Amino acid sequence: DVRKHFAESWEWLSRDIVAYMSVIIIVLASTASLVAVTLMPRFAQDTLDIPVRNAIFVFLPAAVGVVAGLRLVHWLERRMAQAWLVGGGFMLLAASFACLALVGPFGDILQNANPFGFFDPGPFGDTSARIAVTIMFSTIAAFSFSVAGVASRSLVNQRIPLETQRRVFAAHVVLTNLASIPPILLAGLISELLGVEPVMFFTMLVLVGAAGWALARALSRPQPMDHAEAS
Repeated sequence: DVRKHFAESWEWLSRDIVAYMSVIIIVLASTASLVAVTLMPRFAQDTLDIPVRNAIFVFLPAAVGVVAGLRLVHWLERRMAQAWLVGGGFMLLAASFACLALVGPFGDILQNANPFGFFDPGPFGDTSARIAVTIMFSTIAAFSFSVAGVASRSLVNQRIPLETQRRVFAAHVVLTNLASIPPILLAGLISELLGVEPVMFFTMLVLVGAAGWALARALSRPQPMDHAEAS
């Protein structure tokens, strides 16, 4: 029954390119977040040079991004198509993770900043500058993930028949679990050899490439049904 229901939900998604891509993108975004959580202890230790037990204080402000995303997503939906919100949220998430992979250079810029000549050489030390940059980009990442997730679920609710939605959301969970296992294992292994930053950057390149490949495949299929048919 599980395989049958998954096949039926996938068939429905395949008929509607917008719903299909929204599910694919949120699966990739969920995979990125799981990889980031897996790498967080090593990132705190190797990049931020702080004890792993203190990492929670660095990433706790990201909860502000989640709350802000939940509060603003409905306002954004009234001014922008939901498909654009999903895609834009994913691209902002990818950019945020890429910037987290470049915390070192961004931290050096912040450390050397000397606004109005009040500080010499700057108001931040090496560690505090990297922590500040990490807080900023992790908060942006949490905000973009929250917006993309809510917009994706709302879009599926609108375009997929009610009796099929449970199977679609179940397929989303199954896809997320299956898609995240290889990246998590590989990221943990490769980070031992190359470090955290290259793995984070390469992971986002792969996930963005996977989104582009899925979109190209969807566009190469026959035209999907329109919104009226989906409803």
